[in-house]
Amino acid sequence: MMMRRLMEILLILCYRHAGRIEEVKEDGGSVKKLVYLIDYAIRNKVIPLTKGTEDVLHEFRTLGNYSAHGIEYQCRKTEINKVKQAYRVCIEELLYGSGLKK
Repeated sequence: MMMRRLMEILLILCYRHAGRIEEVKEDGGSVKKLVYLIDYAIRNKVIPLTKGTEDVLHEFRTLGNYSAHGIEYQCRKTEINKVKQAYRVCIEELLYGSGLKK
């Protein structure tokens, strides 16, 4: 769940850094759901992401959703181990895209 939240925050910061934050906001001013942020980033190339990162963004979102909303679900270390390298690459790319890392 925390991994998902970090990814979401970094995506939002990427949009802000690119000067395109308004494109991902609701009418009330709140940021749209993570599924929209991911799809919009991939479709419109707002953030420079590699194909590998684009391919796993929804996987991380789904894993985080299960952890956050599944009352009976407990994410296990084995599940994290399967995605940790791809996740690290994803976060690294988002850190550069957000301007937090140069």
